[in-house]
Amino acid sequence: MTEVSAAIIGRDGLVLICRRSGGSCAGLWEFPGGKREGGESAAECLARECREELGVELAVGRMYARAEHLGESGPLALTFFRCALASGEPECREHAEIRWVSPKDLLRFSFCPADAQIAERLSREADFVSGGNTMQHRIEKPGPLLDESGRLAEPGYATEPLLAYRRGAVRAHPIRLKEWDYYLVLTDTHAVALTIADNGYMGLDSVSLLDFTVPFEKTASRMRVFPMGRTGLPASSKAGDVAVRGKGYGLSFSKEGAERVLRFHMDAFHGGEAIDGEIRLADEPPDSMVIATPFPGRPKAFYYNRKINCLRAKGTVRLGQQVYRFDPSCAFGTLDWGRGVWTYRNTWYWGSCSALVDGVPFGFNLGYGFGDTSAASENMLFYDGKAHKLSRVRFDIPQSDGRDDLMRPWEISDDEGRLALCFMPVIDRAAKMSVGLIASDQHQVFGRFTGRAVLDDGRALELETLMGFAEKVTNRW
Repeated sequence: MTEVSAAIIGRDGLVLICRRSGGSCAGLWEFPGGKREGGESAAECLARECREELGVELAVGRMYARAEHLGESGPLALTFFRCALASGEPECREHAEIRWVSPKDLLRFSFCPADAQIAERLSREADFVSGGNTMQHRIEKPGPLLDESGRLAEPGYATEPLLAYRRGAVRAHPIRLKEWDYYLVLTDTHAVALTIADNGYMGLDSVSLLDFTVPFEKTASRMRVFPMGRTGLPASSKAGDVAVRGKGYGLSFSKEGAERVLRFHMDAFHGGEAIDGEIRLADEPPDSMVIATPFPGRPKAFYYNRKINCLRAKGTVRLGQQVYRFDPSCAFGTLDWGRGVWTYRNTWYWGSCSALVDGVPFGFNLGYGFGDTSAASENMLFYDGKAHKLSRVRFDIPQSDGRDDLMRPWEISDDEGRLALCFMPVIDRAAKMSVGLIASDQHQVFGRFTGRAVLDDGRALELETLMGFAEKVTNRW
């Protein structure tokens, strides 16, 4: 398949389009660009083509979309990037005509087939501005998470925790404040998940063990009444320790140098046997997913979240005489660090994976369903330690008699043509609870992801049966 790069060059709310002077699409309009030459990245190709065709230097931004088309000479894969002019004024060197037009007027022009679907999408995006993505506001500078009134100071995303969380700055009732550290340590055949949570009126400490070869899953939880912040979860995801103990159990998460160390014990975990474990997580990648999300109509509600994928894991878990080993060559840990004031009713979707693709650490964090995500989504790919931002995603869960059929294959995709996954479930770690006004219906489905993911530079990664999970959770809390 021939790889083609194309530029959506924005300036003052207008987009540059070019009318072809020859070839099979003579007289039709297109976005400037051309075919990649040997050894070029998609961005390098784009810069070269626009230098040759238009006499300009480009600032190549984020990938906007990817499309495929069957041309006269064979199949084409087109990668479109949002761009801005770095220097020069566009000249009509090789095209019959060039024009700056408003996105809303794009459908008045006849485009080459490969560009037409992109023009149609742009025409619906009245907020298109030069080189930017108004849905994805990136937080660039350190500062407080909350202002003096307890509102989020800056909704958006980052790849490191720049905003400082302080429990004392929260202005909502403390019973609404929820804090948790959740770790998942995963291999291709087994996994362990650990939670220490302080939900104001209830503390929750849990251990889950999964064996995908059986398949088998066991979760045991211990509750604490009205901890109201006394759990002592750290204010930062970069440092700090937390430990909880109760009758017959204990969990601790500590930062020891460059490692995160997870230790746990629980009596009578399964079949009368105790479970014990110690796992060390190392090689923390430079980039992670950080999101600050407000809730519509609730100015003092917020969610501050960091997800770290692809932590190398080493350790053992023992259940009676059974030993589960975690080798850093193929075992990865994920941290879900969450602090926030939540609304009473919520449904969320979350998917995560950390694995190796062609020997390189790869992962993703996908999520949606709650809060006001107009500033940014939490969707990211991770490849060799670097983040590649996605826009919106969708989980298509099969239905049967009007209900979710969670153990049939799911389809997961994004709105930019960069993600196409088939998720084959293996086991549903389900938990359902209803006590008075409090209720929870959780389905964390573990399984294998197969499909394609496209990085910011246009490289397409082929994913084959990578173990991870996708979940749907509904809470009244």
